[in-house]
Amino acid sequence: MATKMGCVLTAIILLAMGAANCDEEIANLHMLPAEERTTRSIRVRPPSGYPKDCSAVRGRSGLHVIKPNGSPPLVVYCQLSRFGGGWTTIQKNIRRTKITWKESWTAYKFGFGNILQDHWLGNEYIFKIISQGNYKVMFLICDSRGRERVAYYDSFAIGNERSGYQLSLGRYSGNAGNALIGTVKSGVHDNMKFSTFDRDQDLSRSNCAQSCKGGFWYNSCYKVNLNSKSIFWYGLCNGNCMLSQILIKPNNVCRRV
Repeated sequence: MATKMGCVLTAIILLAMGAANCDEEIANLHMLPAEERTTRSIRVRPPSGYPKDCSAVRGRSGLHVIKPNGSPPLVVYCQLSRFGGGWTTIQKNIRRTKITWKESWTAYKFGFGNILQDHWLGNEYIFKIISQGNYKVMFLICDSRGRERVAYYDSFAIGNERSGYQLSLGRYSGNAGNALIGTVKSGVHDNMKFSTFDRDQDLSRSNCAQSCKGGFWYNSCYKVNLNSKSIFWYGLCNGNCMLSQILIKPNNVCRRV
Protein backbone atom coordinates (compact mmCIF):
# COMPACT_ATOMS: atom_id res chain seq x y z
CA MET A 1 0.00 0.00 0.00
CA ALA A 2 2.83 2.40 0.88
CA THR A 3 4.52 1.72 -2.45
CA LYS A 4 1.28 2.32 -4.31
CA MET A 5 0.68 5.58 -2.47
CA GLY A 6 4.24 6.66 -3.19
CA CYS A 7 3.61 6.10 -6.89
CA VAL A 8 0.43 8.15 -6.69
CA LEU A 9 2.18 11.04 -4.99
CA THR A 10 5.07 10.89 -7.43
CA ALA A 11 2.61 11.01 -10.31
CA ILE A 12 0.89 14.04 -8.80
CA ILE A 13 4.17 15.90 -8.50
CA LEU A 14 5.78 14.93 -11.79
CA LEU A 15 2.75 14.61 -14.07
CA ALA A 16 -0.15 16.65 -12.77
CA MET A 17 2.08 19.62 -12.04
CA GLY A 18 4.37 19.13 -15.01
CA ALA A 19 7.98 20.06 -15.64
CA ALA A 20 8.56 23.45 -14.06
CA ASN A 21 10.83 25.96 -12.43
CA CYS A 22 12.27 24.83 -9.09
CA ASP A 23 11.56 27.94 -7.05
CA GLU A 24 8.72 27.33 -4.59
CA GLU A 25 8.64 24.89 -1.72
CA ILE A 26 5.40 23.36 -0.49
CA ALA A 27 4.73 24.76 2.97
CA ASN A 28 2.87 21.93 4.69
CA LEU A 29 4.97 18.88 3.90
CA HIS A 30 4.81 18.06 7.61
CA MET A 31 1.19 17.01 6.99
CA LEU A 32 2.18 14.15 4.71
CA PRO A 33 3.34 10.73 5.96
CA ALA A 34 7.06 10.78 6.69
CA GLU A 35 7.85 8.26 3.96
CA GLU A 36 6.22 10.52 1.35
CA ARG A 37 7.78 13.86 2.29
CA THR A 38 10.79 13.47 0.02
CA THR A 39 8.44 13.01 -2.92
CA ARG A 40 6.67 16.25 -2.12
CA SER A 41 9.87 18.17 -1.31
CA ILE A 42 10.56 18.68 -5.01
CA ARG A 43 10.03 22.39 -5.51
CA VAL A 44 8.16 22.90 -8.73
CA ARG A 45 5.84 25.37 -10.36
CA PRO A 46 3.64 24.45 -13.31
CA PRO A 47 4.02 26.76 -16.31
CA SER A 48 0.42 27.94 -15.98
CA GLY A 49 0.72 28.55 -12.24
CA TYR A 50 -0.90 26.72 -9.36
CA PRO A 51 -4.69 26.76 -8.92
CA LYS A 52 -5.77 29.09 -6.11
CA ASP A 53 -8.02 26.43 -4.54
CA CYS A 54 -9.74 23.18 -5.47
CA SER A 55 -12.45 24.92 -7.50
CA ALA A 56 -9.82 25.45 -10.21
CA VAL A 57 -8.56 21.85 -10.13
CA ARG A 58 -9.59 19.30 -12.73
CA GLY A 59 -9.21 15.56 -12.28
CA ARG A 60 -9.99 13.12 -9.54
CA SER A 61 -10.59 13.70 -5.87
CA GLY A 62 -7.39 13.40 -3.86
CA LEU A 63 -4.18 15.26 -3.13
CA HIS A 64 -3.51 18.38 -5.16
CA VAL A 65 -1.21 21.37 -4.81
CA ILE A 66 -2.75 24.84 -4.65
CA LYS A 67 -1.31 28.31 -4.12
CA PRO A 68 -3.64 30.90 -2.62
CA ASN A 69 -2.74 34.55 -3.15
CA GLY A 70 0.03 35.56 -0.76
CA SER A 71 0.64 31.97 0.34
CA PRO A 72 3.28 29.38 -0.46
CA PRO A 73 2.08 26.25 -2.28
CA LEU A 74 0.03 23.86 -0.14
CA VAL A 75 -0.92 20.21 -0.41
CA VAL A 76 -4.67 19.83 0.13
CA TYR A 77 -7.34 17.19 -0.35
CA CYS A 78 -9.76 18.21 -3.10
CA GLN A 79 -13.27 16.77 -3.20
CA LEU A 80 -14.00 16.88 -6.92
CA SER A 81 -16.63 14.18 -7.41
CA ARG A 82 -19.34 14.90 -4.82
CA PHE A 83 -21.54 17.87 -3.91
CA GLY A 84 -20.79 19.54 -7.23
CA GLY A 85 -17.01 19.23 -6.85
CA GLY A 86 -14.49 22.00 -6.30
CA TRP A 87 -14.32 21.69 -2.49
CA THR A 88 -11.10 22.27 -0.54
CA THR A 89 -10.96 20.17 2.63
CA ILE A 90 -9.79 22.09 5.70
CA GLN A 91 -10.66 19.53 8.39
CA LYS A 92 -11.30 15.83 8.73
CA ASN A 93 -11.86 13.84 11.90
CA ILE A 94 -12.79 10.19 12.29
CA ARG A 95 -14.09 9.25 15.74
CA ARG A 96 -11.40 7.99 18.11
CA THR A 97 -8.68 9.11 15.75
CA LYS A 98 -5.10 8.32 16.65
CA ILE A 99 -4.06 11.97 16.52
CA THR A 100 -4.59 14.34 19.42
CA TRP A 101 -6.57 17.49 18.81
CA LYS A 102 -5.17 19.13 21.95
CA GLU A 103 -2.59 21.12 20.01
CA SER A 104 -1.04 24.55 20.49
CA TRP A 105 -1.97 27.83 18.84
CA THR A 106 1.02 27.47 16.52
CA ALA A 107 0.00 23.95 15.49
CA TYR A 108 -3.51 25.11 14.65
CA LYS A 109 -2.02 28.09 12.80
CA PHE A 110 0.12 26.03 10.43
CA GLY A 111 -1.79 22.74 10.43
CA PHE A 112 -1.25 19.23 11.73
CA GLY A 113 -2.29 15.65 11.12
CA ASN A 114 -2.23 13.77 7.83
CA ILE A 115 -3.81 15.37 4.75
CA LEU A 116 -4.80 11.87 3.60
CA GLN A 117 -6.58 11.18 6.88
CA ASP A 118 -7.46 13.28 9.95
CA HIS A 119 -6.12 16.82 9.91
CA TRP A 120 -6.54 20.56 10.40
CA LEU A 121 -5.22 22.48 7.40
CA GLY A 122 -4.11 25.48 9.44
CA ASN A 123 -5.84 28.74 10.34
CA GLU A 124 -3.30 30.87 8.51
CA TYR A 125 -3.72 28.88 5.30
CA ILE A 126 -7.51 28.84 5.64
CA PHE A 127 -7.37 32.63 6.02
CA LYS A 128 -5.24 32.94 2.88
CA ILE A 129 -7.69 30.84 0.87
CA ILE A 130 -10.89 32.61 1.90
CA SER A 131 -9.26 36.05 1.53
CA GLN A 132 -9.31 35.49 -2.23
CA GLY A 133 -13.05 36.05 -2.52
CA ASN A 134 -16.48 35.12 -1.21
CA TYR A 135 -16.53 31.54 0.08
CA LYS A 136 -19.14 29.14 1.39
CA VAL A 137 -18.63 26.21 3.74
CA MET A 138 -20.03 22.71 4.11
CA PHE A 139 -19.89 20.77 7.37
CA LEU A 140 -20.25 17.07 6.58
CA ILE A 141 -21.20 14.94 9.59
CA CYS A 142 -21.80 11.21 9.93
CA ASP A 143 -23.94 10.49 12.97
CA SER A 144 -23.60 7.55 15.35
CA ARG A 145 -25.37 5.28 12.85
CA GLY A 146 -23.21 6.40 9.95
CA ARG A 147 -25.94 8.49 8.35
CA GLU A 148 -24.55 11.44 6.43
CA ARG A 149 -25.78 14.93 7.28
CA VAL A 150 -24.68 18.32 5.94
CA ALA A 151 -24.78 21.91 7.13
CA TYR A 152 -24.17 24.59 4.51
CA TYR A 153 -23.48 28.24 5.25
CA ASP A 154 -23.63 30.51 2.22
CA SER A 155 -20.70 32.57 3.43
CA PHE A 156 -17.66 31.63 5.47
CA ALA A 157 -14.83 33.84 6.62
CA ILE A 158 -12.26 34.07 9.36
CA GLY A 159 -10.23 37.10 10.34
CA ASN A 160 -6.46 37.28 10.44
CA GLU A 161 -4.37 36.18 13.40
CA ARG A 162 -4.62 39.61 15.06
CA SER A 163 -8.40 39.17 15.14
CA GLY A 164 -8.01 35.73 16.69
CA TYR A 165 -9.14 34.09 13.43
CA GLN A 166 -12.66 35.22 14.30
CA LEU A 167 -15.38 33.20 12.59
CA SER A 168 -18.14 34.67 10.42
CA LEU A 169 -20.93 32.52 8.98
CA GLY A 170 -23.77 33.28 6.59
CA ARG A 171 -27.20 31.72 6.15
CA TYR A 172 -27.72 28.05 6.99
CA SER A 173 -29.26 25.29 4.92
CA GLY A 174 -29.04 21.51 5.14
CA ASN A 175 -30.20 18.61 7.29
CA ALA A 176 -27.63 18.54 10.11
CA GLY A 177 -29.22 21.36 12.09
CA ASN A 178 -28.05 24.95 12.53
CA ALA A 179 -25.98 24.13 15.59
CA LEU A 180 -23.19 26.64 14.92
CA ILE A 181 -25.56 29.60 15.17
CA GLY A 182 -28.62 28.17 16.92
CA THR A 183 -30.82 30.05 19.36
CA VAL A 184 -28.96 29.72 22.68
CA LYS A 185 -26.58 32.68 23.00
CA SER A 186 -23.99 30.81 25.06
CA GLY A 187 -23.71 28.15 22.35
CA VAL A 188 -23.39 30.39 19.31
CA HIS A 189 -20.09 29.78 17.52
CA ASP A 190 -20.56 32.50 14.90
CA ASN A 191 -18.39 35.58 15.57
CA MET A 192 -16.27 33.70 18.11
CA LYS A 193 -12.50 33.85 18.16
CA PHE A 194 -10.48 30.66 17.82
CA SER A 195 -9.20 29.20 21.08
CA THR A 196 -6.51 26.69 21.97
CA PHE A 197 -5.33 25.48 25.35
CA ASP A 198 -2.49 28.03 25.27
CA ARG A 199 -4.59 30.93 23.92
CA ASP A 200 -7.96 31.12 25.64
CA GLN A 201 -10.27 33.48 23.74
CA ASP A 202 -13.69 32.02 24.53
CA LEU A 203 -16.41 33.65 26.66
CA SER A 204 -16.37 31.05 29.41
CA ARG A 205 -14.81 31.48 32.83
CA SER A 206 -13.00 28.23 32.16
CA ASN A 207 -10.67 27.33 29.30
CA CYS A 208 -12.93 25.48 26.84
CA ALA A 209 -10.06 24.32 24.64
CA GLN A 210 -8.33 22.86 27.68
CA SER A 211 -11.39 21.03 29.01
CA CYS A 212 -12.65 19.95 25.57
CA LYS A 213 -9.15 18.86 24.48
CA GLY A 214 -9.10 20.62 21.14
CA GLY A 215 -9.04 24.01 19.45
CA PHE A 216 -12.23 25.55 18.02
CA TRP A 217 -14.38 28.68 17.85
CA TYR A 218 -15.73 28.23 21.37
CA ASN A 219 -18.32 30.34 23.13
CA SER A 220 -19.23 29.03 26.62
CA CYS A 221 -18.28 26.35 25.60
CA TYR A 222 -19.97 24.68 22.59
CA LYS A 223 -22.92 23.28 20.71
CA VAL A 224 -20.49 21.90 18.15
CA ASN A 225 -17.12 20.31 18.85
CA LEU A 226 -15.46 18.77 15.81
CA ASN A 227 -11.81 18.95 16.86
CA SER A 228 -11.87 16.26 19.51
CA LYS A 229 -11.73 12.50 19.80
CA SER A 230 -15.46 12.74 20.66
CA ILE A 231 -17.26 14.51 17.81
CA PHE A 232 -20.29 16.55 18.90
CA TRP A 233 -23.02 18.26 16.87
CA TYR A 234 -25.99 19.48 18.89
CA GLY A 235 -29.22 17.69 18.03
CA LEU A 236 -27.43 15.10 15.93
CA CYS A 237 -24.97 13.26 18.14
CA ASN A 238 -23.64 13.67 21.65
CA GLY A 239 -19.93 12.98 21.28
CA ASN A 240 -20.51 9.87 19.20
CA CYS A 241 -20.55 11.20 15.65
CA MET A 242 -18.49 8.90 13.46
CA LEU A 243 -16.92 11.51 11.18
CA SER A 244 -16.68 15.21 10.47
CA GLN A 245 -15.31 17.15 7.54
CA ILE A 246 -15.19 20.87 6.81
CA LEU A 247 -14.94 21.89 3.16
CA ILE A 248 -14.89 25.33 1.54
CA LYS A 249 -15.57 26.56 -1.98
CA PRO A 250 -15.96 29.94 -3.69
CA ASN A 251 -19.49 31.13 -4.31
CA ASN A 252 -20.71 31.48 -7.90
CA VAL A 253 -18.39 28.84 -9.29
CA CYS A 254 -19.61 26.92 -12.31
CA ARG A 255 -17.86 23.62 -12.91
CA ARG A 256 -17.94 21.25 -15.84
CA VAL A 257 -18.20 17.69 -14.49
